[in-house]
Amino acid sequence: MKTLTEYVKKLDKNLVGIEEKKRKEIIRDLKVRVLEMSEEYGGGEEGIKKAIGELEPPEKLAEKYVKMYGPKRADLLHMSLISSAISIFTLPVLPFTSSQNIFSLIVIPFLALFIVFVGREYGMKTATVPALVAAVCRSSIFQITLYLYPFELKASESGIYLVHITSLLLVLMVLAFPIPGRE
Repeated sequence: MKTLTEYVKKLDKNLVGIEEKKRKEIIRDLKVRVLEMSEEYGGGEEGIKKAIGELEPPEKLAEKYVKMYGPKRADLLHMSLISSAISIFTLPVLPFTSSQNIFSLIVIPFLALFIVFVGREYGMKTATVPALVAAVCRSSIFQITLYLYPFELKASESGIYLVHITSLLLVLMVLAFPIPGRE
């Protein structure tokens, strides 16, 4: 590593899954630590280079922080449960009934906003988990409901495709609109 800026960029890039507030705190603390260490080496750029040389590679350090502060399995489970619960209400029919859900189009943006929130706070790779869960939940419950009530629902082929395409778009949204600085 040549400069503190390069080191911090690599560290930040590898802090995947850590909330933004905590990530900024880690970066700030690291910068202070490097500057304090650089004073022991005479300060200036040479002191900073020597101080950075004493640190672990940014990838290794990030790995330790992710283990400490990244989302745990329970966090991913909670995010997935929330996204799957919201996704049920985005279906044009109420699950396992033949009743239509007139509010389904209103609820889809809430599901998308939740996934974007997860991406903003924990990183887009983490947001992929609740997005995939929502998409699979949405598609499978819709198909099961259609199977159970084929005559009552009379869904058109294009309507069925539209539900599945919308489900797929939830996942693609995560990949298509990455938040700058987060991976």
